[in-house]
Amino acid sequence: MRVLALFTLQLLVVVALAMGVWEGRLAKSLLAGTIGRTAGGRVTIDTFAWTGWGEAEIRGVTLTAPDWDAPGAQVACVERVTLKFDPWSLAAGPLHVHELSISAVALTLVEDPSRGSIYNFQTLTPSAGRDRSKGGESSTIIDRASIEALTLSFERLGAAGAEPTGAYSGEFRLEPEEATPSRSRFLLRELHDGFRVDGWIDQGTLAFSFSAD
Repeated sequence: MRVLALFTLQLLVVVALAMGVWEGRLAKSLLAGTIGRTAGGRVTIDTFAWTGWGEAEIRGVTLTAPDWDAPGAQVACVERVTLKFDPWSLAAGPLHVHELSISAVALTLVEDPSRGSIYNFQTLTPSAGRDRSKGGESSTIIDRASIEALTLSFERLGAAGAEPTGAYSGEFRLEPEEATPSRSRFLLRELHDGFRVDGWIDQGTLAFSFSAD
């Protein structure tokens, strides 16, 4: 009877977790935590909605840098995200995203001269990239990703607060590298002058190589 009662309790916990994940509120909390650990900052999500099994739409994602009391703590703001992923990996980890599409992304890199010209994104402490050879694994694995309407702004803290020093717009692509399964190919292209960066990255160790032209 004791074994049966324990089994029943465990089954109820699993069912409750599954219902919570499917309902969305727990999924939003788990996803914000996973993204936050991967990026190394505080992440908030306005809305999370399931659009199918393993498919979801997210709106209003923000990433805030830790240890940044000055203006400009917000590093990234994303208007809309659609993704296809393994729902069970959301709870068990690592999060496995099959397809990721992001639109209207604003990245703001703020420099603080009073702290040795450190930028806000440099205070991020990502947990991704632990060496798999030492038993670690990435918090998130992404097979394919695209970013549309990407804007990158540079600002510098001064007497009047954060002052703009430059801005760029572009697009980003990420897809598997067929010759080396552990690697992903990426391409970042600036839309106005055609400047581009392409290369590969290992999402487990964060080893990478790139070229720019």
